[in-house]
Amino acid sequence: MPFGQPYNSDKKVNKLFEFYQRYFDHFKPKGKVLEIGVHNGGSLEWLRDQGIFDTVVGIDINEKCGRPAGCDVHIINQLDRVGLDRLAKHYGGFDVIIDDGAHVAPETRCAFEALWPWTRSVYFIEDWSVGYGQPQHCHGMLTFVGELITQLRALGGTEVYANYNKYHTVFYIKKG
Repeated sequence: MPFGQPYNSDKKVNKLFEFYQRYFDHFKPKGKVLEIGVHNGGSLEWLRDQGIFDTVVGIDINEKCGRPAGCDVHIINQLDRVGLDRLAKHYGGFDVIIDDGAHVAPETRCAFEALWPWTRSVYFIEDWSVGYGQPQHCHGMLTFVGELITQLRALGGTEVYANYNKYHTVFYIKKG
């Protein structure tokens, strides 16, 4: 699907669609994808339109978030470990998880800890340096990403990637 499609998502402006396209072309993921942070639903539509995932799931805390056709959307807070675990059990885990939710350490850490055991291939954390302009949030996320890099092998990870460029920051940890 061309990048010029009118998906209502900041992933177009910050070139994350291109980043994910390169990743998907190289690693060929398939199966089930979960995105944390639905907002308008544009990135879920994009994931659906890639035609590589059988199931596209999104979670958000806003009941008025987008609900694109062909995608499952659930209202769950990233701090709700029970809800996240219930969701993961319901779907039998996910091949790819993209955390584009709160962008602050407590929520990101909670979601990762709840969902990493249910991740079969790769777990992405977007905008890990955002911190909403508040140094304590930036420091917390930097600390968390550093911990994941340090614990890569103990977590069962085989590859880690973290970047910071003028468009976006993305971190991922790959399993198996």
